Amino acid sequence: MVGVSIVNHTDIEVYIKDGEIQPILQILVDHFGVFSFDSKLGDGISLYVTENIKLIFTEKVEDDFLSVLLKNADDWKSSAEFARFLSGRIVNLIRCDPGIDFPNVNPYSEVFLEVDNGKETLIDWC
Repeated sequence: MVGVSIVNHTDIEVYIKDGEIQPILQILVDHFGVFSFDSKLGDGISLYVTENIKLIFTEKVEDDFLSVLLKNADDWKSSAEFARFLSGRIVNLIRCDPGIDFPNVNPYSEVFLEVDNGKETLIDWC
């Protein structure tokens, strides 16, 4: 098609054990530029935005995990790539859907990728 640009945006999510919003937000500001606080979407849910990207933090997922959801970000092709990026910058344990990086894992299973100081393990998180 002439004049049509196709961009493949990805929604990716990771879960950070004992994660805090401000250090993760700073890492993403350093990478993307300024995020503006948009709103509280509910108890423990915060939305930050750039012109194209939405960043949603959900606190206390599974008691002690911080969910970090990036919508419309295409810097990483998968949640696993995003987890690896963060793992090089924080000391917290990170979990995510193994996704396309592990094609032998059933996408409907309870298996998650756990990244801890660069070490990757597939775990049953139920």
